[in-house]
Amino acid sequence: MAYCILLVACANVSPTNTRALAPTTNQPITLTLWHAYTDTPAALVQSLVNDFHKTYPNVTVRVQAKANDAELLRQGLAAIALNQTPDVVIADTRVLAEFARRGALTPLDPLMNDRQHGLRDDERADFFPGLLDAGRLPELKNQTLTFPFDHRAIVLYYNAEMLQAAKITVPRTWEQFGEAARVTTRGNARGWVMSPNALTFYAMLFSRGGEVLDETQRHARFADDAGLKSLQLIVALTKSGAAYFADSDAHARAEFAQGKAALWLGDTDNLAPLAEAALPFKWGVTNIPQADPKRPLTAQ
Repeated sequence: MAYCILLVACANVSPTNTRALAPTTNQPITLTLWHAYTDTPAALVQSLVNDFHKTYPNVTVRVQAKANDAELLRQGLAAIALNQTPDVVIADTRVLAEFARRGALTPLDPLMNDRQHGLRDDERADFFPGLLDAGRLPELKNQTLTFPFDHRAIVLYYNAEMLQAAKITVPRTWEQFGEAARVTTRGNARGWVMSPNALTFYAMLFSRGGEVLDETQRHARFADDAGLKSLQLIVALTKSGAAYFADSDAHARAEFAQGKAALWLGDTDNLAPLAEAALPFKWGVTNIPQADPKRPLTAQ
């Protein structure tokens, strides 16, 4: 389970079935695409759709934007019940898993493996290792039901000037991170601004050698050593006043950008907004702290 944006094809067929590729046709085709993007990402999707239509003028893609993923899920379940699903959906894995369990996703393996239209070996090599496998659901015969569209990784953003003032280096381990959060907490500035983001917690688990789910993909492993140590760090730093929660990723980014926090675990989508903001202090980005820096891991 990972919070990532994936591209899927929808159809009211059982995911245990496969469907032959449609022959090439010059007849006009209209496809419906759902997503929950807003602002710049929504405009980018529309731009991609427009470019696609210029290349394939017989194919019209009708875009329908939903308010958020929760609304997309609600309307999607209703559409499944009425046998009126869209052709393509861009959503996170939680939403897509619900669609898959109801047999609303078409397996993509025949398309991906097709000699003419599928992915060549060199094209598969362009994907980050594991990215294509993330679209397989073990509970549904390990078929590929989703395709990567927009992925981001959790990284550590740091205020280099606040670290320098505290005479410490960029933390590489979680012990160093905890100490950095404490010593950079001065006056109105805190050491760590936290985002309510499940992917961030997953990254913390992975970086400590833990897992989110067990082998059956049905039971959480938050009570394992990696989960307990991660939660203990959050509790200890919060109680000491060195860490605090922002109510959203955007709020956490704003707190960091205003110099109110020295450390922030955010995703790489925030690189461009921070760079464009021209922050009035030196800052940097690196991989998140690790239990073993020689085997670094994060979540994407």
